[in-house]
Amino acid sequence: MGKEKNFFSNKSLPAKVGIIIVGIISLFILFQIVGYFIAMFILIGDATFSRKHTYTDVENYTNYIGVNCEDEYSNKRGMDESIFPEQITDSMNVDEFSFTYYNPRDAQYVGYLTVTYSQEEYETELERLYQKEHDQYKGLFNVSGEPENYSILAIDADKDFGLVYAIKPDSEGTSITYVEVIVPGNLGMILGKYLPEKYQLKDMDMSDVNKIF
Repeated sequence: MGKEKNFFSNKSLPAKVGIIIVGIISLFILFQIVGYFIAMFILIGDATFSRKHTYTDVENYTNYIGVNCEDEYSNKRGMDESIFPEQITDSMNVDEFSFTYYNPRDAQYVGYLTVTYSQEEYETELERLYQKEHDQYKGLFNVSGEPENYSILAIDADKDFGLVYAIKPDSEGTSITYVEVIVPGNLGMILGKYLPEKYQLKDMDMSDVNKIF
């Protein structure tokens, strides 16, 4: 039986070192390529399965907001969503409604509702809101005050999970706007695309959930 030939046996030392270096570089490039395709697969998966969903069908309001919302939208991190109306009644004139859900890894919610009430219902709703949370919010998420030309009626503020609040315009009228931005970590969407700037608290920045003056 002949002896098994060793590939390196007839190579000089520099040649052997060169072969080893080329092998290491080749493995490094291979790992880089594999890593690139894995990263692309993850990004494509996020884009496909974690897309933002915006709903404006107010007739299905309770599917998205409140204690009876669908399971997919129920992880509101203990934020007081009861600042929003429990349901939409026939006597409520809904001017605007939008609810956006995004779940890249942790569920994020941006929603707002504007209702114009009759004078009697407006006064009843003001009384209800005055009995809700009025948390200290200035300094959280870079916030420096109320939205321009609006006053806060109630607010639940948590430095880790976001804001839920109700505001009314300073001008005459019987409308109230309810807002929620609930996010564990950094908000994965451009806030202005899903919440009109006029309803945002002054200097509000949700890009870093723990951002404080």
